[in-house]
Amino acid sequence: MPFNHDIVHRVAPFYYEWSRQYGKTFLYWFGTKPTLAISDPDMIKEVLMNTGDGSFQKARNNPLAKLLFGQGLNGLDGEEWALHRRIANQAFMIERVKVFAHQKEQGEVEIRQGNS
Repeated sequence: MPFNHDIVHRVAPFYYEWSRQYGKTFLYWFGTKPTLAISDPDMIKEVLMNTGDGSFQKARNNPLAKLLFGQGLNGLDGEEWALHRRIANQAFMIERVKVFAHQKEQGEVEIRQGNS
């Protein structure tokens, strides 16, 4: 089996089926709360960037959501969110990503040479 990021059908089979049946944006019920599922990158950006009015809220006080998402950026607000965001941004600065990509590529070459 090839290793890739196409895992939704295994880890979230209901979500996978619903997205195939209803498209990239659909509404489903999470217990007693309606939940909007969005998988279109442009729509996600629109929601995250332009909904400061509180119309879209993060999942709160839900043990399953906390189990799935932890206390990362998805589960934080305010100053705590800002701190974690600054830390994450440092890790993804383009210079660091380029260095990491180069090191990863070198490691892959070494592994291939060792397996030959």
